[in-house]
Amino acid sequence: MTRRSAIATLREHGLIVVGPDPALAAILRLKSATYEALEHCAGEGSDFLPRRYTKQSLPGSGYPLFGRPDRGQGSVGAMRLEQRDQALAFLSGPEPGIVTEYLPGAEYTTDCY
Repeated sequence: MTRRSAIATLREHGLIVVGPDPALAAILRLKSATYEALEHCAGEGSDFLPRRYTKQSLPGSGYPLFGRPDRGQGSVGAMRLEQRDQALAFLSGPEPGIVTEYLPGAEYTTDCY
């Protein structure tokens, strides 16, 4: 069943489906796509977002960094990366991941269900 037919079936039963636009949902599902969309809004060079690293751009010093799976939620799979070898291993793993600068301190989030 496609998403569109599932929504139509629910509506036939008098149910209202609430959710983001499908294009927005696709962006929000991946952290990399979310960062790219936010970078587009904030402007290149903005300090609004943490710096992201690839295998090629990993620094030789200045650790720790922060790694997290590209897809997922609830900090599952997120980790503090203490050295370059650990960051390279994280980026070379079986699941796509992103590495950003480590931002210590309290984090505040809002989840809506």
